[in-house]
Amino acid sequence: MNFSRGRLIEFGIIALWGLCPLLWFIPGHLIVGVDLHVPVDLERWGRQIWAWNELWGTGFEWSVGFSNLVFSGVSALSSFFIHDLRALEQTFFVFWFLAPGIACYRLAHELKPEPERWDFRLSMTNFYMFNLYLQALWGGNEAGLSAYAGLPLVLAFYLRALKTRQYLRYAFVIGLAGLILSASSMNLPLMVVALA
Repeated sequence: MNFSRGRLIEFGIIALWGLCPLLWFIPGHLIVGVDLHVPVDLERWGRQIWAWNELWGTGFEWSVGFSNLVFSGVSALSSFFIHDLRALEQTFFVFWFLAPGIACYRLAHELKPEPERWDFRLSMTNFYMFNLYLQALWGGNEAGLSAYAGLPLVLAFYLRALKTRQYLRYAFVIGLAGLILSASSMNLPLMVVALA
């Protein structure tokens, strides 16, 4: 995917769309739900790395959130630079609203790479980013957000592997893209969808 002037304009439009979650915030309030937690700071995130369960004397239990390292790492890394909790949560929302857009754009570019098909790429990306009904079906939780962001990317790399016949290379790239899907391993049905 070469970055011509047209592609940069398309990315600029997607980046503007990615700022839409900022409209959801009421001044002086945070958005907190059962599955959408307050963003994790670096200290708390670091404690998730240790996966030893003292009660069992082995391994870890699911409540440790070990599979959530990449997902919660976004807010943990941001907390290193942003100290205001509200601004941190806004950054978190913008990232996880923008990530599916970038992934879908990559898929749309794989389907229609011709420069004159910018309308297809932007329409597909816009529909995927703003289809909040589809997002609600995924549950709006950590596992759903990571699956929603990662699946178009996995499909794009799969199609690329079929076109180029570089299966081993793209198997590795799909594995890296699977890191985005790592939070979906907390939810077995989503993991099955991701692997299917």
